[in-house]
Amino acid sequence: MNWKELLFCTHLFIISLYGFPQTDRGDNLIEGDTTKVNILLQQSKEELGKDPDKAIEIATMAKELAESMNFLKGQANALKYIGIGYFRQGKYLETLGYWRESLNIFESIKDETGIANILNNMAAVYSIQGDEEKALENSLHSLKISEKLGDKLRILSALNTIANVYYNKPATKDKALGYLLRAIPLCEEIGDSDAFGVISENIGEIYFDKGDDTKALEYFNKSIKALGDAANSSFAYNSIAKLYLRKGDIEQALKHNNLALSIAEKNGAKLYIMQSLMEIANVYVKKNDLTTALNYYNRSEVVGKEINSKSDLKKLYEEMSKTYEKTGDFKNAYVYQAQLAEIKDSLFNESTEQKLTSLRFFSDMQKRDDSVLLAKNLGLQKLRFDKFASQNKLRIYLLLSGLSVLLIVAVFLYRNNRQKQKAKSKIEQAYSELKDTQQQLIQREKMASLGELTAGIAHEIQNPLNFVNNFSEVSNELIDEMHSEIDSGNTSEIKQIATDIKQNLEKINHHGKRADAIVKGMLQHSRSNTGEKAPTNINALADEYLRLAYHGLRATDKSFNATMQKNYDEKIGNINIVPQDIGRVILNLITNAFYAVREKKNKMSEGYEPVVSVITKKLNGKVEIKVKDNGDGIPQKILDKIFQPFFTTKPTGQGTGLGLSLSYDIVKAHRGELKVETKEGEGAEFTIQLPNK
Repeated sequence: MNWKELLFCTHLFIISLYGFPQTDRGDNLIEGDTTKVNILLQQSKEELGKDPDKAIEIATMAKELAESMNFLKGQANALKYIGIGYFRQGKYLETLGYWRESLNIFESIKDETGIANILNNMAAVYSIQGDEEKALENSLHSLKISEKLGDKLRILSALNTIANVYYNKPATKDKALGYLLRAIPLCEEIGDSDAFGVISENIGEIYFDKGDDTKALEYFNKSIKALGDAANSSFAYNSIAKLYLRKGDIEQALKHNNLALSIAEKNGAKLYIMQSLMEIANVYVKKNDLTTALNYYNRSEVVGKEINSKSDLKKLYEEMSKTYEKTGDFKNAYVYQAQLAEIKDSLFNESTEQKLTSLRFFSDMQKRDDSVLLAKNLGLQKLRFDKFASQNKLRIYLLLSGLSVLLIVAVFLYRNNRQKQKAKSKIEQAYSELKDTQQQLIQREKMASLGELTAGIAHEIQNPLNFVNNFSEVSNELIDEMHSEIDSGNTSEIKQIATDIKQNLEKINHHGKRADAIVKGMLQHSRSNTGEKAPTNINALADEYLRLAYHGLRATDKSFNATMQKNYDEKIGNINIVPQDIGRVILNLITNAFYAVREKKNKMSEGYEPVVSVITKKLNGKVEIKVKDNGDGIPQKILDKIFQPFFTTKPTGQGTGLGLSLSYDIVKAHRGELKVETKEGEGAEFTIQLPNK
């Protein structure tokens, strides 16, 4: 029996996931334009089971409409439905992103029903991905809120999620039993007989494992009564049969197995048919009627191959091999042992792939670097090799029936080991090459950033140097004039010339200090980051990098010109940041903005004026730095990829795809956010939000 298949039955999980606000919970449609939002949400809900892409599109329209009228509850529900659409497509990272936004809004408007719903939905995703700690954290929080509200439907959903996590660990099965027993009266109160039947079956299984046959039989019978002739009631009949078989009552065991088979055949449920046939065969093995047992095993195999139920076929082949061995038919025993080995390999490969998928998911969630992910993948591959070696030893032990069979197995193992060694060598080589390539790409991104900065600094430092040179030349000419006046004895003119020379020297000193400051800023930017924060004038920092980025681009393209708009909030003052790191982020965003407007200018030679704006603002305990351009914007289809490492829209050789990824990590390290808004054909706006501390 598959516990998760029972516990997360379609009926219960859909109620938890798609539960739409009902009028008896105080969610009547709001009069006016908000009614349109709710109508769109209802349409999105209806499309979720048929066309998730269309459901996402409609929910996005509802979100934009709700945002335009500041209808926060509508926004939260729209984000929830967008997340459900991605869930149906198996895109769990996107799912959690939208649900987190939805949760934030529900929390801001203190909508506890919405909070409880989203928390339990997120718990289900974490459970699917194997993060039991977060699954428990979210589902327990959901349960607490639902109990406070008296929301029986969501209490039931949360209890099931919690019980599932606890059941997967033998040491906590009693906890799972406690939560399931709490769910039973709720099923009765809301009149959900399907949920009552499934949960009763699961409770019976726990009592069966504990050896309490009386309680187990009681709940198996409750499950049968609730489910009636539904296909999944065959689980309970087969469970009762196993209970009687353990007691030695063969006839009662066969009776209930046959009832299970009859119901499964009536419903055309091939999985249940296969399992029932296999259970009947197990009973005949117990009776030592091996011929009849093999007949049922063969019938079960035919159905199992039709539906490709690998986990059940694995159990079946184990029993068939043992049974043929008991009859003395070692040839068929070997045949089914070989099939067992093959299906074990297949199941192990699928399990490894699931683990890799889960690993990639959490790597993206936590922005771990690629080297950590590859190391873990390599660890899984080594684990697989160890698994293969263990399986090979088992095969050798089981196939010692004859000398000829032993020879075949030995050859098979030799070839398999050679292939594993070659595969291991290739994986290690690929891992080493990938690490080298990553380091080269990161270094290339740093050098590209430094090159752009250096070009701008060269232009900036040229101005004060020109002043120094010019005033030096003028002062030299004044000294020649002073010598002439000294010879003439013109004291008043000598004093005037001396005053002019002093003023020139002051200007030379002023512009020399200016050049010195620019050089120190360049050295500060290029030196290794110490990670130390310092009070920094964010307006001055943004203004400096705006000029440096512009002149850096002009250094490579003299024909390029653009309007720079600046709007700085002078109330911001100093904020505590690592100036080199935030400076790199601002430089990257401004450089990208200039690149975007230059590309658009090259396509539209007339009627287009490139504009790049930098805006700072103090808002609700945060500081915002906005970098805006009027380029072509970012296509919606790639918007969710722009912060991913190595993703770039620039032509080959012009970008590594690390700039925005590194910027995103730097801002997150400052406990801030980096967001983007864009309209295709009109431009893009990147916003850095930093805490004002």
